[in-house]
Amino acid sequence: MALSKPQLALLATSLVCLPLTSAAQMYRVTFSGYVSEVNDPHQLVTNTIKQGGAISGEYWYDDQMHDLSEHPNYTAQSNSAGIRYQATVDGLSLNMDKQNPSLRVVIEPEHAGSYLIMPDNIAANNQLCVRTSDLYMEFEANNNPVGSTLLEPTFEQWMSHTFYMRLFDQSVPGSEINNTRVEGVITALKTQSLCTASNTVTLSDNERVTVDGRLASVNGQGNEQLNPSELLTPGAVLCVKGAPSGASNELRIENVAGSADAPITLINTGGQVVFKNRDSSGYIDTAFEVLNSQHLRITGSGNQAYQYGFTVDGRVGTIRKGVSYYKRSSDIELDHFEVGYTSQSGVNLKTFSNCSDGSVPARYAEQNETPQFYDAYNEPLVLHDTPEQYQKEHMHDYNNDGVIDQLDASGRSEMVFYNASIHHNYIHHTGTEGMYIGSNGGYRLYKPTEHPDPFHLPGSGMGGNERRICQYYQAPDKQQQVAFGDYNEPMAGQLVGVKIYSNLVDRTGWDSINVKSSAVSCEIFDNHVTHFSTKNYHRDQIGAISLQTNTECDVYRNTLEGGDEGGYGLGIHAPNLGGVIANNVIKGAGKGGRDGKEAAIQVRFNTDDDHHKMYDEYDQHIPWQQIYAGKSHHVINNTIIDAVKESVDFRMLRETHSIANNLIIPADTPMDVEGDVVVVSNFNTSSTVLEGTTSLPYALASGTAAVNTGTDMPNDFGIDGTRLTKDLVNIIRPLQGAYDIGALEYVTLRVLANSGGRVVSNPNGIECPTTCGHAFAEDQLITLFAIADSDHDFMGWEGCDQIVDGRCEVTGHKIVTANFAPKFVRISTFANENGDITPNGPISVARTAQQVVTMVPAPLHKVVSLSVDGESVEPAQQYTFDNLTAHHVIEARFGFDQSYAHLVSLQLDETSGNVAVNSGTLTDVNGIVGGATWTADGYQQGALHFDGDDYVNLGSHELMDVNPAQHSFTATLWFRTTQSGALISKVKNSTSDVQFYLFAGSNGALYSRVGLEGNAYRTIRSDKNIIDDGQWHFAALVNDHTKNEFTLYLDGQKLGSKLSGLMPSNGMDILIGARRDGDNQSMSNHFDGDIDNVGFYKKALTNAEVQALFTGN
Repeated sequence: MALSKPQLALLATSLVCLPLTSAAQMYRVTFSGYVSEVNDPHQLVTNTIKQGGAISGEYWYDDQMHDLSEHPNYTAQSNSAGIRYQATVDGLSLNMDKQNPSLRVVIEPEHAGSYLIMPDNIAANNQLCVRTSDLYMEFEANNNPVGSTLLEPTFEQWMSHTFYMRLFDQSVPGSEINNTRVEGVITALKTQSLCTASNTVTLSDNERVTVDGRLASVNGQGNEQLNPSELLTPGAVLCVKGAPSGASNELRIENVAGSADAPITLINTGGQVVFKNRDSSGYIDTAFEVLNSQHLRITGSGNQAYQYGFTVDGRVGTIRKGVSYYKRSSDIELDHFEVGYTSQSGVNLKTFSNCSDGSVPARYAEQNETPQFYDAYNEPLVLHDTPEQYQKEHMHDYNNDGVIDQLDASGRSEMVFYNASIHHNYIHHTGTEGMYIGSNGGYRLYKPTEHPDPFHLPGSGMGGNERRICQYYQAPDKQQQVAFGDYNEPMAGQLVGVKIYSNLVDRTGWDSINVKSSAVSCEIFDNHVTHFSTKNYHRDQIGAISLQTNTECDVYRNTLEGGDEGGYGLGIHAPNLGGVIANNVIKGAGKGGRDGKEAAIQVRFNTDDDHHKMYDEYDQHIPWQQIYAGKSHHVINNTIIDAVKESVDFRMLRETHSIANNLIIPADTPMDVEGDVVVVSNFNTSSTVLEGTTSLPYALASGTAAVNTGTDMPNDFGIDGTRLTKDLVNIIRPLQGAYDIGALEYVTLRVLANSGGRVVSNPNGIECPTTCGHAFAEDQLITLFAIADSDHDFMGWEGCDQIVDGRCEVTGHKIVTANFAPKFVRISTFANENGDITPNGPISVARTAQQVVTMVPAPLHKVVSLSVDGESVEPAQQYTFDNLTAHHVIEARFGFDQSYAHLVSLQLDETSGNVAVNSGTLTDVNGIVGGATWTADGYQQGALHFDGDDYVNLGSHELMDVNPAQHSFTATLWFRTTQSGALISKVKNSTSDVQFYLFAGSNGALYSRVGLEGNAYRTIRSDKNIIDDGQWHFAALVNDHTKNEFTLYLDGQKLGSKLSGLMPSNGMDILIGARRDGDNQSMSNHFDGDIDNVGFYKKALTNAEVQALFTGN
């Protein structure tokens, strides 16, 4: 079908301009086409990309990148969209750089109606570089202005679009100027919502939701549409939506496996997912738990309005741990997750044997049967051999005394966690560790003759904790431990491939970042840790970064500040198997743990001590020469400020190590070194060596002895220079031909610039934000140019010698600030299901303007909480943003308005007809009379008479669909009978799915029932022969969910209270004079008698209020 020009314009618009809702949608765009032209002057891709080659790929973006085409030169940038950009151009793979992902949508005057989708930080798979400023896909709209009409987000239309790519190779200098150019035609393009009902799990506020990849359903109410076993295949996306109340309980992911090429992504949707308790009595063990799962990416980047789309907030009640990986999980990436106020650790990673090899004690094997055991996760264990065969092959009684001397365990190779990536997270206010990565038990340190019990083994030798090879239980729920002893952790697996970077960690009780389990290929870099180790605890458990249990790891470009509330522990604690500690700033460490003052950097392990000889899990001795062969430590180019004890406490007695180019302030800070260590070019001096003394940016001042006086450790001593090529702020080193001392290279000019533009210099040297410092000649005139992004304005300079025509001119040693501000700011709006916010965001507002937003509750609801940028403000119908200069997020939560609590009031005075009129607040609900007859002989005026086969149906309005664990409610009525039957009910039958049930028993007693979890219920009844006297009686059933109890009243007197609990929607109508019998059509237990003045309240009436109803006052 041929499309007109206006149609083409609208289709192009719909790529980024979609229906906007408070749900904050994300979209997946897939595209395909072919290469139309290749211009390759340096033959960079001659054998890779050819004319006619296929182009395919996809990218994700969110609805914050909406249509602002009325504002020329607008750029919408989305970090959440940067979660994925990947394309293949005739075999060449392009991927978004995960360390700093973003996606931009640009609208320019010369491309009226065109959208340029520009991923920043693209990396190619054959070490080619991409000119990001020239990489774009142009969605042409025939140069027609883009309208404001919004289209549905899902469409597929064949059109002609252009794909441009410019490539160069840094090893071929000419290619950087004369780029390889590839042009293609995009012939097919499809946009779909990333999150739909079929791949979204909704959390609960009162129960754990478990997604098990082996099962066809989710364990947790409200997710009946999900089939994990079909959905969670490699490359799938599982969207996670928070509980409607805003307080999400636990989420467990179990037995879910992607692949190395196609990981499964778990991403927040509908705004921010907040794990927290509903009240102070709440308890969450682990907010987000992953068991036996591999190749996952867990990311809170689902909407750019929130930097951390997943948040754990333990300020209400108790949350023990934030995020945990257990049970042979592997290959998991975690990003944009905030964890705060946990009683224990923030992020916890452990992998170990669960005795799946069938390792059970001989006394059970001797029973000549296969007993049933359970692992630590309540899963049954399968014994792979008969007891006799297992005992013969795996249990060894060497001296024939009836005691098992050796038990073969699962090999450690089966317990390896590969590729743990933790980045761009915020961990703070934890009771113990910020990150606890791995576990003790990498090797056992004991002599087998001294420890014949194979079920109760010493651990790593680091702290004397005892570790089992495995653990198992004779009954579920960790009851009746088979392996005796009081320490329940088995031998740990190994970590291979650990990257912890770009995290903020603040106010941790113990270690901020702790890595164990004999990790190899480990890197910890670009993290900012403040107020570490606020609790005065054991030296091995406090510090900013701790590397333990034979870990091999590089620690570089981190800023570690003890602060006023912390700093009791070591800055970097590394009794490990080698690594580089370089380009870190460590300030205020070592105030004193339980064992006294500490050093800023401690690397010590006495390998000559016979006590520390190592044995593997099969009792084979491991010589130190084998373990430490080639494992050296290098402490280079760190800035150490105000260490309370030593700057470096170094004691390693094997291999050759080095301590070099470290800047140590103040001058009298000692260093304690023992072993074969090269100690060279360390500079103890005063704080005058730094700009602005001992505060950020910790940069070298002009004319100090630390400049150009460091040792070239790679060339002079053969040290691997991989971690030494850039300083703390990514400035190339050595910058002037020789290394400077400390974590930062000396620069004469440093530029500080906020986001929204670039700063370049003449002569060359500054290209900020990539390179924001350079060493120029002191007398050279430097001119700085500020280039604002298309959606920002340049606001001015600070620190210049003079400003000429908007340019900054400086000479000498300077720090210059460039200020950018957005032309239009974004207000993101989020509301729960009981109301909305208008205008519905994201809203674009010109900078410095005012914007009023209005909260619109659904009928019978009100604004119960309002927050702006995460901070609570007074709930109101309107909120005004004045003088807007930055992006904002406003979130409203609506709840039932208790002033409308009297939902149903049936006076039953109609005298005729089949409708019992409701005079309560829920005016669209009336009682439908089925067979009951009107009588003038009521308790007050008229009433309804039921003769044993009648009823009144109130329907199943959502406000009366009450879960006793979540809703308080009260049902009241007057009744008169000499018989029996249901008075008012919302049940599936008399004992199943009981939300509430009030009935007159055949024994003359009044009964009330309210449901519990597991389809159970509790009953309260009066004495017998009390209500069948033919007199009018008043009954009230009150459920108070805040106390988890319900109460029965008869004639104003309280008969008792019992436990109530979780009983979600049963889909049944509320009936008066009858109850349902298995479905929402059948009825049973019809009442015989009269009923008057029926009330239903969405609140728990007090004792005084019940008395007032009974007395008529």
